[in-house]
Amino acid sequence: MDLSAVFGFHPLAIRECKEAVAVPQDPGVKRRLVAGRFIPRSPGELGHAIASGLARHLEGSLSTVAGRITSLERPVMGGDTANSDQVLDEMFRVRHELLTVRTIAA
Repeated sequence: MDLSAVFGFHPLAIRECKEAVAVPQDPGVKRRLVAGRFIPRSPGELGHAIASGLARHLEGSLSTVAGRITSLERPVMGGDTANSDQVLDEMFRVRHELLTVRTIAA
């Protein structure tokens, strides 16, 4: 069955649905659901809770990365080249983490 013809879905939407993608989850929402402390009245309320939890998680991740960037700036700004390979490696790790956060946020 061609879903794009029947429902008018865009071909890229169909392709994205077929690909296995790691969907970020908010474990706090899941714990509250399982414990019965959160009973959403609508799918929108559940979606809002998940999106809010992810936003809080991403905010915390960005704060942690920002602190690491500050510690990387010190030797660079001070002209300390003794540990330049280590600083460069750490900068690449930070860049990767920022790209991961951007991907999840998108």
